[in-house]
Order: sequence, then structure tokens, then C-alpha cells
Amino acid sequence: MERGNCGECKGCGLLSRASQEPVDFELENPLEARPGDRVSLRMPSGRLFHAYLLAFGLPVLAMPAGYLLGAYALAPLLHAGSQAVGVVLAILAGGLAFWGGLRLTGRLGLDPRMERVESYAGEASPAGPSGREG
Repeated sequence: MERGNCGECKGCGLLSRASQEPVDFELENPLEARPGDRVSLRMPSGRLFHAYLLAFGLPVLAMPAGYLLGAYALAPLLHAGSQAVGVVLAILAGGLAFWGGLRLTGRLGLDPRMERVESYAGEASPAGPSGREG
């Protein structure tokens, strides 16, 4: 996705790549847009930071919590080296928290949505108010 006419919220620059690089999104396609079509996306106003917190903040909190749980609570019960159990549990907790955070952003409506088709591949403007002619 190119960032045409974007930059009002500066949200895509937060924790992301250089501002001139395209951004990839996976999202539902209710407008039945096809590859090459230009579409407008809508990000919930002021909620992008919340999406970042869920996707990246939860793992940051879960990894130390997983390490502490593994190193100080489970390792003595398993009679294992505290470092190894803590590291394994930290990695698992971080991965699960990242996966859960991404799913939660979708459930809370914090992900981008297609708003309208600006132009279809090979055309200058949309076919009409209802979308593609056919």
C-alpha cells in the first residue's frame, strides 16, 4: 500500500519503517477490490496507538512475567536450571501475547478498514456508486 494523501495522524510512522516505504495490511475485502485497484483505508481515529500497545506492549510485559514465573516458580518444582525454564517460558509467553494482541486488535475494531474504491486497475475513476459494473 502506498501512502497517498496520508500523514494526518502520523500513526504509521510510530514504530514502523521509513515513511516512504509501502505498508502491508491484511484486511477484509467487502468492496471486492482486486489487485491494482486503488482503495481508501480508514484507521479508527486516535486508536492506532492502542493497537500498537496491544500488539507490542502485551509481549513486552508477558516476556519478563514468563521468565520470572519460569525461573522462580516452576524451575524449583521441576528440579531444572532456573535460567532455561525461565527463558523458554518467556519466549512462549511473548509469542502468545503477540498473537493474542493481534487478535484482540481485530476484535476491538482497531485494524484498518476499506472505505471506498478510488479507481479500478486500468480505469481513472470508480464504475459507479455501487462499485464494479457487471
